[in-house]
Amino acid sequence: GIEGLTLTFYRGINIRKGTVCKTVKSQSNGSYSVNGLAYGNYTVKIQDCRTNAKDGKYMDGYMNVLVTKAA
Repeated sequence: GIEGLTLTFYRGINIRKGTVCKTVKSQSNGSYSVNGLAYGNYTVKIQDCRTNAKDGKYMDGYMNVLVTKAA
């Protein structure tokens, strides 16, 4: 995994702007944890905001997720 990626959660499918529901950063092993999201669909924007990326930076990306059980 990649440390230091920023994951931004928007409510709905294919949403790229609007109210941010949650923002988290990936840990040193690339994992991340998101608590407190209600049941439903979300769009996650993944950004490489690292300032010390020795091997280059990744392009921003989006994915849709479904929360089936509130944390």
